[in-house]
Amino acid sequence: MAVPVSIVEYTVNFQVLHELSTEEIDQSFRDCEARFRQLLRRYLPEWGKVHTEKLNELHLDFVRGSWLNDPHKSRMSKPRANTAFGFAFGTLLCKIHKMRWCTTRDAWEDTLSVVFISDGLCEDQPKFVAVDPFNYVKKRQMVRNFEVFTDGSRAIKLQIHSQGKSGHPSNE
Repeated sequence: MAVPVSIVEYTVNFQVLHELSTEEIDQSFRDCEARFRQLLRRYLPEWGKVHTEKLNELHLDFVRGSWLNDPHKSRMSKPRANTAFGFAFGTLLCKIHKMRWCTTRDAWEDTLSVVFISDGLCEDQPKFVAVDPFNYVKKRQMVRNFEVFTDGSRAIKLQIHSQGKSGHPSNE
């Protein structure tokens, strides 16, 4: 049974501070992308040389599940794997749901998030849906559910397309 994604709604104190440019994304996530490619080479070698844009949620779930079940001492550490999976998940959300990498601020902190920003044409869409993909992965590091990325993407899709008229930002 899938673990539901908990999306917390904030009614105040949410801001998109800055949308990252392509250059800023490349610079900020260079190490994360390299780590994710290491995971791909180890657990999905036939995809190891493919750009992350061609991967989907099932691929991420498979690689994460393989990493979780890897008994070898040479397995990538949890913190390094979490940042790699966070980067890959954020990149995937940008592709699938037209989200954007941004620096955001909520009542607690500034963070890098992927953000869906409504164009305002559909009144049933929320103004913002924001997810910190690194925090999403970190919170699920011990969960043995092998569909965390599929579940997360599905929940975000529901947030974007079925939110109703609240207009309040959501953040993971």
